[in-house]
Amino acid sequence: NGVYTIERQIHDGPYNQIPNWKYAQLVEVFRGDNTTAQGVKVVTNEELVSALEKSTHHQGVLLVECCLSPDDCTSNLRAWGAKVAAANVR
Repeated sequence: NGVYTIERQIHDGPYNQIPNWKYAQLVEVFRGDNTTAQGVKVVTNEELVSALEKSTHHQGVLLVECCLSPDDCTSNLRAWGAKVAAANVR
């Protein structure tokens, strides 16, 4: 969602900012005549729960685009990024 999160853990910079795609709308491109296929964009936990509940009853493809914080990563990834960044300094 707008950034290369892994790369930001190694070395943050403006080159890690990328334009957002409208992933939920990709269904419109690929569904052809299948009018039951839908795309849903979710930002909150509540919206995700709702989309997942919808998916259990939806007939057809349901693509769920989940928007995450740019800093949403594990502590292991942060630690690995720091090690890689330190190795790159040498």
